[in-house]
Amino acid sequence: MNKVIFTICSNNYLAQAKTLGDSIKKTNSDYEFIIFLCDKRNEQIDYSFFKNMSLYFIEELQIHSFDVMKSKYDITELNTAIKPFIFQYIYNNFNADTVFYIDPDVELYDSLNIIEKKLENNIAVLTPHILQPIKENAFPTLENSLMLTGIYNLGFLATKKCQDIDKMLDWWTKRLLVGCYNRRHLGAFVDQLPMTFLPIFFNNVSVLKHYGLNVAHWNLHERTLSRNEGKYIINNKYPLIFFHFSGYSPLKPDIITKRWKNCLLNDEVLKQLHYDYADKMLANKYELFKNYKCAYIRNSWLERKLLYTQSVLLFLMKKIDTIVDYIRTKNL
Repeated sequence: MNKVIFTICSNNYLAQAKTLGDSIKKTNSDYEFIIFLCDKRNEQIDYSFFKNMSLYFIEELQIHSFDVMKSKYDITELNTAIKPFIFQYIYNNFNADTVFYIDPDVELYDSLNIIEKKLENNIAVLTPHILQPIKENAFPTLENSLMLTGIYNLGFLATKKCQDIDKMLDWWTKRLLVGCYNRRHLGAFVDQLPMTFLPIFFNNVSVLKHYGLNVAHWNLHERTLSRNEGKYIINNKYPLIFFHFSGYSPLKPDIITKRWKNCLLNDEVLKQLHYDYADKMLANKYELFKNYKCAYIRNSWLERKLLYTQSVLLFLMKKIDTIVDYIRTKNL
């Protein structure tokens, strides 16, 4: 069986991607690991550092409408918008039987066999953000925020080659071509929110409720980390399969995520897990890579706002011209 894991990042996230790849080679060496760079080749970067991993630049894939997407999406939106296109590319060009996507800021600690078994009778496997209700009863809760960003975390998605997965990817690409925005007030959250409908629109989609999958700051209220015979265990029962270090910086190792700046690492086992990950990222040149700007994101936030304002003004001017022409016609 040909098995592929891929990730997507720009040059500034290459340390995270390298750390992910190293963990895959250690725990799941039967998978081919591929880094797809949503960026252009940078002459200052020595890409031979990734000699044990496959690396492709997104322009090599010749994704249709990529020029349109890169002109309207920010760096996060663009990196996520191309995800289903890459699934399609791998299935069409790598003779893969199963294809997994994993975010670059993830580390694997155990085998992915439990997911492979689920794929025997399913076309895709999703992992929910949380598996238990939030105990707090103040508004808004974490549950409310997840209603805006999606029930499932798309830092992970497992798929199997079949006719139905082709249909699913076709549906997903169409959605992301036009609406891969981070605009929660409009019901849009990059590639993730549309996938709330995946188990409804398509049959044989597994929602895998395993406490060792996609462990992250958003579900630590229900998952306690411990160590037993050199392995990490969740809730004294489940092996830690992978941890998602979303928003974590090795330069601020005591802060779990930049999104919750007051959330510090107090648990000793959890702290050691993060410190070990920080050391690996620093060894993989985090301080060097983090400074590179994605070549496709040329406009600053202010520039994008000015371009939007300009487009609105042009629209209004056309409307005014139409009204003026109508008045002139009437006067004649």
